[in-house]
Amino acid sequence: MVSHTRAMYTAYMNISVRLANLRKQAGLSQEAMAARLNVTQATVSRAEHGADVTIAFIAAWAAACEQTASLLFCDPDAPINAAERELLDMY
Repeated sequence: MVSHTRAMYTAYMNISVRLANLRKQAGLSQEAMAARLNVTQATVSRAEHGADVTIAFIAAWAAACEQTASLLFCDPDAPINAAERELLDMY
């Protein structure tokens, strides 16, 4: 059970880091991202520091950065098949 909890914590931290990195790569401040998402800057900050976020929020974040959410969920170095790519590109 401990390793599962640790794995979940790592996953949350990874998505938080990925959200922050994606925003920064898009050249957006937290304030600009908040405006694009119609949320507060504090919400953006919390998302980047490990707050629980929904899949819809992640998809909106990626779209605000002109990317797909699949970028946030995948290890870019890991190979995926066509069916997996199709599912990921839907979100």
